[in-house]
Amino acid sequence: MKLRIKYHIPIEQIIKQISKLEKKSRINSKESDRLRALKQALSEYEESGETYFLEENASELSIKQLRQILTPKRLKILKHLNAQEFNSISALARTLNRDIKNIHQDLLILNKFNLIKKIKLGKSIAIKKNIEEINLEF
Repeated sequence: MKLRIKYHIPIEQIIKQISKLEKKSRINSKESDRLRALKQALSEYEESGETYFLEENASELSIKQLRQILTPKRLKILKHLNAQEFNSISALARTLNRDIKNIHQDLLILNKFNLIKKIKLGKSIAIKKNIEEINLEF
């Protein structure tokens, strides 16, 4: 099965990727297309203030991997992160009425598959979504 995900890429990362590709002495056609898309995203950012670029990625995953990612509780976490960002894991746990340890385990899995982003804020860790869309293809 194929999991197709649209990821958020922040503008800082776009600039870094453009720089990395431009430093290469040779780039293949796929890299050339990527460079063109990244430059377009940078241009749109400069014109309209878009703060991220959406990149689609399709991955072949086993049933076991899909079951690991798409549990009802993890999907509920993603649904809540779609509605708001949380300044700490404990705030997310309180909202979902779940144990912090269990939320933390779920976040580790979601982070492993790049579905969320953890941001260090002093002693706490803010949690935000790193995706715009998920599609499952059979």
